[in-house]
Amino acid sequence: LAGKQEEWFLLFDNADDVQLDISKFFPHCTFGNIFITTRNQELCIDASAGSRVSDMELEDAKDLLLQLAYQGRSDKQEKLSSDIVQELYCFLLAISQAGGYIHACGKLSEYLKLYQNHRDQLLQRAEVQGQRKYGQAVYATWNLSYQRLSSPVRTMLQICSSLHHKGLLEQIFEKAAISQQELDDSELQKKVTQFLTELGKQVGNWDSWVFHQVMGELESYSLIECDRQDKKRLISHSSPGVAPP
Repeated sequence: LAGKQEEWFLLFDNADDVQLDISKFFPHCTFGNIFITTRNQELCIDASAGSRVSDMELEDAKDLLLQLAYQGRSDKQEKLSSDIVQELYCFLLAISQAGGYIHACGKLSEYLKLYQNHRDQLLQRAEVQGQRKYGQAVYATWNLSYQRLSSPVRTMLQICSSLHHKGLLEQIFEKAAISQQELDDSELQKKVTQFLTELGKQVGNWDSWVFHQVMGELESYSLIECDRQDKKRLISHSSPGVAPP
């Protein structure tokens, strides 16, 4: 491409691996166009322009579900679609998968109850053949990033997935880590308590540095998003209710 005296377009799709230096594949020239889709926010540093794709708005999520499910519009359909996408946290991939399933196998009126009763099976189900190019399940797609995380960061994401997906504050983790309250916990609860204590408690005080390092790794894969107005406010971007072992 560097030898072509004309405009060209080079696409790197899903360049999510933070260990991979894709710049070595860039043609050495002053013309041409490179487009990268990625969850690795560090790739935006040297880009001339970039745009973050955040959660879908409710109306957009409803429109997408109805379109993919090939459903007509009525007051009833609007209400059903609203309930479904809110259950899915307006998560794009989950909505896409739900729309494909409804179109091929089910009814809009039945999907919410089906999802609540069989969430794990549905999230592990690949999309209907031909419905989407890649055909990957929500779990499988999300797990690609999860498997690249270090062990402490995986534990943190598992904790976050058990909490509300929006508006988590650092103080929640700080209070849990430095609390002296003794509880008759299960082994899992003890493991979480120990992890939080090791994460940010230094000589009896909370140390934000280690906490921010862990959150920085999660953010680099776009698994969470930090509020730029308040560094202590976090928004989980994991798939709905997903917490691999």
